[in-house]
Amino acid sequence: MTSVVEHDDIQTSHQSRAWARRAVPAILIVALVVSLGLWWFQGGVFVSASQGITVGAVGEAGERLSVGVIVHANSDGAKLRWVTADAQVGANVTWSVYQGKNGHGFGTAKGPLEPTWPVESVPGHAVSADIDDTTFLIATITAARPGVYRLSGITVEYRSGWRHRTVHSGYTACFLVTSPGQTYQELEAADAPDWQRYRACNGGNT
Repeated sequence: MTSVVEHDDIQTSHQSRAWARRAVPAILIVALVVSLGLWWFQGGVFVSASQGITVGAVGEAGERLSVGVIVHANSDGAKLRWVTADAQVGANVTWSVYQGKNGHGFGTAKGPLEPTWPVESVPGHAVSADIDDTTFLIATITAARPGVYRLSGITVEYRSGWRHRTVHSGYTACFLVTSPGQTYQELEAADAPDWQRYRACNGGNT
């Protein structure tokens, strides 16, 4: 005759094996989900953008002024989707891409970019992983009225395989827009308010 204690031990053993049969698949599923999560968020290609840089550009009202923001991928496979930024009211901003070759880069430019700077549209452009063939996001602004215009808060959206990612840039551009025929030297000589604002925006650089 089986004692009560032995019966309880047998029942407990059956319950333990049943729990183990249920627990093992659950643990495997959790491990798989964690692994896929790590692969999704940490895998693929990552893009970096210019950080902590402030540049200045000077031009006349209605004139196109362009600056270049470096973007770089840690390996091939990243494609740009779009770019957004914070710009002051009155500045019309358009974005394009210049693909540098053999160390030929982009700083600032005044007037039309073509043909000196052959640019392409942003969506779908592959970000270079080659340090000698740097990819530049070109911000071109035009302003109808004289003043100082600041561009900052740049966010780059890109695709790495099926992943949609964003990267933020600490790049800041300051534009001094003068009246037609007026030079920045005249504003500097007069220590005009626009010149003071431009200097403050540009970190004291000219």
